[in-house]
Amino acid sequence: MEKLGWLQDGKGDIELIELNRYLKARGEAEVFDISFFYDVNQPIITETHQVLSKNLEEALRQEQVTEKFRIIWLMDDQLNAMALQTVLCEERLIFINFGCYFILMNFFQSLMASPTFATTIGNVGLDEMGPKIEVVSNATAVVTNRTGRISKCPTRYFFGGLLATTALHFLLFHELTHLVNGHEALDGLSSESTRQDYSTQNIKGHTLEMDADSGAVIKIFNQMFQGVFGRGGELRAGTPNIEHYYSVRDSLGIGIQSVCKILSIAMVGVFTLFNPRRLGKENMFNGSHPNAFLRQVMAGSVLSGHVKRYGGNGAAEEALSETHIAFRDIYSEIDFREQSKGVMESILEFINSDAFEYYNCRLNKCWRDELHSLLKQRKISKAKLAIPKGELNC
Repeated sequence: MEKLGWLQDGKGDIELIELNRYLKARGEAEVFDISFFYDVNQPIITETHQVLSKNLEEALRQEQVTEKFRIIWLMDDQLNAMALQTVLCEERLIFINFGCYFILMNFFQSLMASPTFATTIGNVGLDEMGPKIEVVSNATAVVTNRTGRISKCPTRYFFGGLLATTALHFLLFHELTHLVNGHEALDGLSSESTRQDYSTQNIKGHTLEMDADSGAVIKIFNQMFQGVFGRGGELRAGTPNIEHYYSVRDSLGIGIQSVCKILSIAMVGVFTLFNPRRLGKENMFNGSHPNAFLRQVMAGSVLSGHVKRYGGNGAAEEALSETHIAFRDIYSEIDFREQSKGVMESILEFINSDAFEYYNCRLNKCWRDELHSLLKQRKISKAKLAIPKGELNC
């Protein structure tokens, strides 16, 4: 087990006690046990850790961030990911729940095992129809009755893994944005957690979460667009699964729309596993995080607005269309259970109501009047913050 020894002196257990004492003193709910941490040298996680670490470094380079960051894997039944900046160490820490790796991989492989999903990828004729995926409550407790079922087509199996990895990048870059955009002062903590906070700060919290989602969308798109699916560069000889990369690219094509398709499926998938709950005017500001379905709607709008800079209005419309298609196709493969029943009906009713416009207005007003100027001073990234909107009537 990795001892979390950021001083590299073999005193990881002691340092972890100090970290927990520190978090409790701040009133935070998150506390850690040394047995919950994973050694990045374990074969099952090494490759994923290396990929995420490499792309984390690239994101920091693109935004001209010189501070040090570190990814740490843990197990927690209520936590998906967390960002932490603390006086206890020089590095800024991004914790990711190792369980998310398995859940996301299982979810996307289950999708790709269905011959009715992403039918242009690989040979769907090799797979058979099965029961729908059962989603219960949240990413750390999701249940699927397709457990262990994967596509018999190697290209579709590869694509499932690519989607899961892209979804993990969303978690990583979301937490990174919290840190580089100055969302937390020194010694601050931000987490993608199922623990709820019903404080008066919820509107501000929702606004910061939307900004973190926006940062994740933009960072992933920028990196993917420079790669094999975007500008169509060639992979180095000997790249693992090189033939499947090219097979997927042959199916999707090259350019903005292909990147948007992959990113949209990954985004909708990861939000689907974030504690889906009913939404209405009476509870739209509840919780420390926005409703997961609102987040995927907002993220789709961010993607559309971002790609407009690359390809104009046509590209923006295609990006938004890809998000809608991903939403439709993924939800056609899902059977919601328990408290998730009725969620879809409530979210669609909410989005078509005046309450949705009011929700957007309140977050935009918070961004304009309370957060934008402050974050401009605190952020360590050279990337620009979203431009505040002008006239707001809410």
